[in-house]
Amino acid sequence: MNRFNHQKANWNQFTVDIEDEISNTRPHPEGYENFRDLVWKAATKNIPRGCRSSYIPCFSDPSTATYQEYVQAFNDDPFALSTIEPSKTLLSSKSEERQGRWQEVITSVDMTHNSCKRA
Repeated sequence: MNRFNHQKANWNQFTVDIEDEISNTRPHPEGYENFRDLVWKAATKNIPRGCRSSYIPCFSDPSTATYQEYVQAFNDDPFALSTIEPSKTLLSSKSEERQGRWQEVITSVDMTHNSCKRA
């Protein structure tokens, strides 16, 4: 999905474009659409757009191959036994990846500077 990338925006030129044209807009309820179009035009000119790819946590390269196999089997017959096996394999590999990441986080936590003191 395309979105505005606000971090790469040219805010100075955006402000200049709006200030140059705002004097032509009446401060009246009928002028709202003109103002909205003005802001949209300045935004599309000065704020680049990009897209964000969807990210699936704990999805490794072997999981990608299993996922492709599952999609093919699902498209052939979603209720067949040949569809269930790749889905089980995919879910178990994701669970193993999650468990591995969780163990890595837990072992790397340094609690020596924990400020909470118990009585």
